[in-house]
Amino acid sequence: MAKENNERSIEIQSESMDDIMGKQPTWILRRGITVFCMVIVALLIGTWLIHYPDTVTVPVIITSTNPPIEFIAPSGGRIQSFLVKNQQKVEPGDYLVILENPVNTYSIKRLHSLIHLLDSSLKFQIEPGLYDANISNLGVLEQPYNRLIQSVKKYRLFCSTSFENEMIKNLNRQIKLLDSQLIKLKSKASIDSFNLTLSQITGDYDSLRLTLKENSPDEFDKAGEQLLNNKQTSINKETVLSVIRIEIARLEQHIWESRMTEKKEEQDLLDKTNEAAKDLIKQFEIWEKTYVLKSSSTGTVLVWKNWSSGQSVEAGEIVLSIKPEKAERVFGKATIAIENPGRIKVNQKVLIKLQSFPYPEFGVLTGKIRSISGTSANGKCILEIDLTKGLSTNYNRQLPLTYGMTGTAEIITEDKRLLERLIAPLR
Repeated sequence: MAKENNERSIEIQSESMDDIMGKQPTWILRRGITVFCMVIVALLIGTWLIHYPDTVTVPVIITSTNPPIEFIAPSGGRIQSFLVKNQQKVEPGDYLVILENPVNTYSIKRLHSLIHLLDSSLKFQIEPGLYDANISNLGVLEQPYNRLIQSVKKYRLFCSTSFENEMIKNLNRQIKLLDSQLIKLKSKASIDSFNLTLSQITGDYDSLRLTLKENSPDEFDKAGEQLLNNKQTSINKETVLSVIRIEIARLEQHIWESRMTEKKEEQDLLDKTNEAAKDLIKQFEIWEKTYVLKSSSTGTVLVWKNWSSGQSVEAGEIVLSIKPEKAERVFGKATIAIENPGRIKVNQKVLIKLQSFPYPEFGVLTGKIRSISGTSANGKCILEIDLTKGLSTNYNRQLPLTYGMTGTAEIITEDKRLLERLIAPLR
């Protein structure tokens, strides 16, 4: 009986404990809900406060408004003479590289000086170097060069020993003698004219005296005969004067014709010389385009390979480049696929990492998009990127402008909050 009472008491206590344990206290529920809400709010606040940008990565090349000029081998073969060094200053017209050809390099230097002289002034008669140079080993340029030299020699010989000049001198001497005779005859003709006038006066006086019977007929006839002689002498003098004047005019005409002939011959020789000079210049320019790399501007040579005389080069291969003296504005140029331009806008910030200058060591260049071009033929757009600090990185490292500076550009397109990124897929 006592055992049953104990079991009954245990069951009653168990039911009481179950009632107590099954009933949740209200303060725990309230605090739990509060903590949960606070966590949710904290997460929402965090996703709203936390934000980071989207980026589009594109390849980029650094260039300038006056970029380095590439020099490409016009033909394949060995290098005959590599005439410059890396970082060497050059001027327009300087020879950089001469490819292997039949023309000797020393001869080319002399011929180049002569061509420069021809190109600036065709005054062959005062330039002894044009015919005394005696340049040899000119290969394909030998024939036009010899033709020019022969033309110059003929022209100079004509100018120094002109037969026409000697003939004109002789004609001028004859004219001078005739002029002297003409002066003397004019003087005598004046005297004869005076005698004729005097004879006429005497004849008139004798005629009057004969009428008055103050002289004899014989005296009158003698005076008339003297008058006729004086008239004949005067006529003869005028005839001789006319003949001399005609001869002088003929000689002067001969001189004029001789001078015209001489000028024509001189012009013909000069034209042939000019033609030979132009032909040599033309052939030389063709030779230059085939075998020579020549500077076209003032700048600094950039050599990307250890070139030397005797090395082989392929046609179309870049041998060197020249960085202009004034590089002007430096900017980046990038290309982007046609499906991405909608995210790209002008003035967006850009971070540029260069391959030749690792960004952990040198830093990055900062810039912004200046312009966006239209779609090109290959389905891409071209972006022009202004470098806000030039070639100075965010580490304050000043980078040198060299040819072929490439890398990647990270375009910061949009700064989104974390909450927006979580909600975006649900829209």
